[in-house]
Amino acid sequence: MKKLILSFGLLVAAFAAQAQSFTNSNYFSTLTSASATTLATGNSFCLNLTNFNMSANNPVEGLTWTFDFLSPTAYNYQGVFFEISGSVASGTIDIVGTEEVKDTAPAIPVTVGSGILATSFSSLTVLPFTASVYVPFTSSVHQGFVSKDILFQFFGSGRVTIDQVCQRFLPVPEPGSLLVLGLGAVGLVRRRK
Repeated sequence: MKKLILSFGLLVAAFAAQAQSFTNSNYFSTLTSASATTLATGNSFCLNLTNFNMSANNPVEGLTWTFDFLSPTAYNYQGVFFEISGSVASGTIDIVGTEEVKDTAPAIPVTVGSGILATSFSSLTVLPFTASVYVPFTSSVHQGFVSKDILFQFFGSGRVTIDQVCQRFLPVPEPGSLLVLGLGAVGLVRRRK
């Protein structure tokens, strides 16, 4: 019985760990020296930035990123974390980002989530930072289109580097996963007796 439960749990975990696919990624930046590559890992999709550096010489920059996503076997998502990471030294960075997620499964795409990330970071020395906002969906979605627009404004004599913009999709717990968690809890309770 233990082997059956363990095998079932591994099967559910393997299914849940299937990565979704990301396509049609388009990136634009007002900072012409900057470049970007994408990295997909599981339910996360990141835009890794190179030479996205700001100073008093270029205090205002913008970035736009769009892409499509499709989860395996109609695995649904309930929301996303929109994250930006980098570092600031001898100054203040203001960040304002918007995100919109559309469900493209219907014949006419429907907006299922939108959010705003607005924050500031200040430091006299080098300070790594990560800004994050959770964007819940009004209904679960397994395929869609994501659009991000981000404005950065720097005040100071130092420098800001933006390293990464990420999207982490949060899955809706499946009944099989909940069953495995429940069986595990029952097993722990029985073992303690």
